[in-house]
Amino acid sequence: MNRTRLLHALLAAAVVAIFVANVHHYRFLGDDGFIAFRFSKNLVDGHGLVYNVGERVEGYTQFLWVLLVALGMKLGVGPETFAPLAGTAFGFGILALVVRLGLARGLGLWTWVAPLALAMNRTFTGWCTGGLGTQLFAFLVLGGAIAFARETEKGPPRALGSGLWFAVATLARPEGGMFFAVAGLFLAADVLVRRRTAWRHLFLWPLPVVALVGAHFLWRHSYYGFWLPNTFYAKVSGWWWEQARHYIRLFLEDHALWLALPMLAVLAAGKLARTHTLFLALCLVNGLYVVYIGGDRFEWRFWTPILPMLWWLLGESARILASDLVKGRALAVPLGAAAVLITVGTASLPRFRPPPDQPREHIAPIQAIAGYAEGRAEQGRFLKRLVDEGYLDGTELLAVRGAGALPYYSEFPILDLHGLNDVVIAHAELEERGMVAHEKTATLEYVRERGVVMCNVHNTLVFDRRPSHLLMTGVRLADYVPKPIRLVEVKGKFLAFGTTLSEEEYRKKFERFRILR
Repeated sequence: MNRTRLLHALLAAAVVAIFVANVHHYRFLGDDGFIAFRFSKNLVDGHGLVYNVGERVEGYTQFLWVLLVALGMKLGVGPETFAPLAGTAFGFGILALVVRLGLARGLGLWTWVAPLALAMNRTFTGWCTGGLGTQLFAFLVLGGAIAFARETEKGPPRALGSGLWFAVATLARPEGGMFFAVAGLFLAADVLVRRRTAWRHLFLWPLPVVALVGAHFLWRHSYYGFWLPNTFYAKVSGWWWEQARHYIRLFLEDHALWLALPMLAVLAAGKLARTHTLFLALCLVNGLYVVYIGGDRFEWRFWTPILPMLWWLLGESARILASDLVKGRALAVPLGAAAVLITVGTASLPRFRPPPDQPREHIAPIQAIAGYAEGRAEQGRFLKRLVDEGYLDGTELLAVRGAGALPYYSEFPILDLHGLNDVVIAHAELEERGMVAHEKTATLEYVRERGVVMCNVHNTLVFDRRPSHLLMTGVRLADYVPKPIRLVEVKGKFLAFGTTLSEEEYRKKFERFRILR
């Protein structure tokens, strides 16, 4: 083995080792992952793609991920195990695509700058787990972008190449259509402006998207009654720059990207390849999308699809700065080393900073997401135990905030108070801006109309200790919570909730409990 091959092997081993270590360090399951798990479980159990049995509402956004998790369950692998393993596999796939891109372009040892940065990054490695198809989507978007760039540098794009990548990405998340549209603009420019591609490719290339995504649209409308997921109506309420600026600012500050982003200017000094321009355009459009929706409740999840492209561009900037713009080895070596240090350092900076314990500007860090889901899972398991032991019959309608782990483990019918699985709440007019993606809320009248048996208070239903603070005069409660607050004790725990039951119905329903209020 010559020296160059040895260096490549050592760098590959370092990337893999760092990636695995960081995935293990940041591994978690978030509450939203259990929403997908519940749909997958109902599908496997023969109830269809539904959240509540008998109610057809598309309360998920990741169609392909729900099917993939269901496949894992069908094969006997629980989603709590399957989802992190699958996400990590797609994370490996992203690293492989980035390495292949660098080697194909003849970047030599510079190939490893972006993979090393990604392996060091808390967001990239953390979202390999979480329970959501975040890295599945990122893998498909990156694969489509690389395939499109490679195809159009040499000739026309292929329908069964990049077109298929983008079609499958759109089935993974609807935003895949946004990235497909950007590539389509590049193709249109090739046809109409540069005249380097024949007209027929404008019609041939999109065929997989038209066929697969079009068929999914028709199926969705026939199955759920709407052209878009219910989550879109529930969570997206139009331009929200005020919240988006926090989402952008905190991401830049966490990574000190104000040090690295100016390096992108050196790309303009060289001959921009199609990969450069396409990646830049996709990053920009993703940023505009973040501004439109106001960002996300979760730490940097919506930046994840562009992280491989962003750090590949920064790695390219470092290479150009060191090898193409500088004449003379004496200056090139320290300048290149500094550029690499900035590129990898910005990606790894959150790894060496203590992660925040609490949400910032309504944006929850990974640590808080994990802790919340663990608490909800514990409550859900306890409620299931009450059903198994005959305290409840399991058909009582619960109204909750946080429609993931508690509903998944308890298996009760659920009304998500933010409308994730309810058409009426999701399509209601937004009265005021609030917590991103959690702004629409049920009314007290609607909670009563639905006949909710237990409506959680302050986002908690089961308490380890008597929640006396909820019973104090003047305590502030959400408008949707029926009053007065009820309190019962069973098996050493306390359940505090609002209910639409009459006094007589309440006492009969909870006759096996110690009724405290």
